[in-house]
Amino acid sequence: MLVNKSWLNNKYQWVGLKSIIKVTSDVHEKTTGKETTETRWYISSLDLNAEQALSSVRNHWQVESMHWVLEMTFREDESRFRKGRGPLAFNVMRKIAMTLFKQDQTNLDRLSVNILKHQSADKGGDHGREGAG
Repeated sequence: MLVNKSWLNNKYQWVGLKSIIKVTSDVHEKTTGKETTETRWYISSLDLNAEQALSSVRNHWQVESMHWVLEMTFREDESRFRKGRGPLAFNVMRKIAMTLFKQDQTNLDRLSVNILKHQSADKGGDHGREGAG
């Protein structure tokens, strides 16, 4: 978390910028066993303390992770439902199916294998990897 924010008042700032957040994570790749340290930067229009900033970042990646699993499992981006209530109805059904699938312990390993297979095919993508913030 950036402590000295006085320079944010300079003319070159983004309108409404209140926080610059730096998160350094130790990441363990389960598939390869490789250990790395990653640094991610975020900007926010909220005046956040360190605890609030970390919570916001974790919430953001929780949502991104869910969307990635929906895409990899159900190919959600390829959906052709575009009119009426179809998109919302199928989005809700996919989320219910994902929740039920995760609760079924007999299929949990298969879901993990499917996700890991897509991660390795993602060629350097950051999806699904989370370290301790």
